[in-house]
Amino acid sequence: MDGNLKAAIRILVSDESFSSPSAQILDKLREEHPPSSLGTTALPVPDPASALTVTEDMVKKAILSFPAGSSGGPDGLSPLHLKTLIGSRTGGPDLLSACTGVVNVVLSGRCASEVAVSFFGGRLLILGKKAGGIRPIAIGFTLRRIASKVANSCGLARLGNFFGPRQLGVGTAGGCEAAIHASRRYLQSLESGRILVKLDFTNAFISRHRGDLLNAA
Repeated sequence: MDGNLKAAIRILVSDESFSSPSAQILDKLREEHPPSSLGTTALPVPDPASALTVTEDMVKKAILSFPAGSSGGPDGLSPLHLKTLIGSRTGGPDLLSACTGVVNVVLSGRCASEVAVSFFGGRLLILGKKAGGIRPIAIGFTLRRIASKVANSCGLARLGNFFGPRQLGVGTAGGCEAAIHASRRYLQSLESGRILVKLDFTNAFISRHRGDLLNAA
């Protein structure tokens, strides 16, 4: 309905289905995502003076970058709602200004703790894998996702130069496609005694403690 044909086709051919809530599903979730052992005293105190500050153009670009059909978080506010509202000639500019203010508050670490408990949460859907496992899908608040998008876009250029040329997935436009074509050409002209190895790291993103990632950043 929102024009996302790619998502529609993916749903039609998918063998995954929603898992019914149960104690077994909850145990699997806790096994894959254990509760944080990081206390608030272990976190560095944010310095609002040195925080990233973004402009209305950057926030608008982040809002417009959401794919068609992107779901909303627990509050039901979807990216499509914001796309439509900021395009209004009457209240659009004021709304964009307000959204930019919220994003800058979040990026400066000044989000009230009473609000942060919910604001950095999300709505959780559990899909059952064909092989018997589970695939948790967390959908956060749209405003929080906008703040993340803006922050990520500011870091992409620096990360691309920092990680390159050994990786092509972050900060390199068309990098994954380039890796595929390069691998294909290498295989087509493979010399005797040479091989190509492809490694797939299972759950690489959740194999490190979030506190380690935060402190390193």
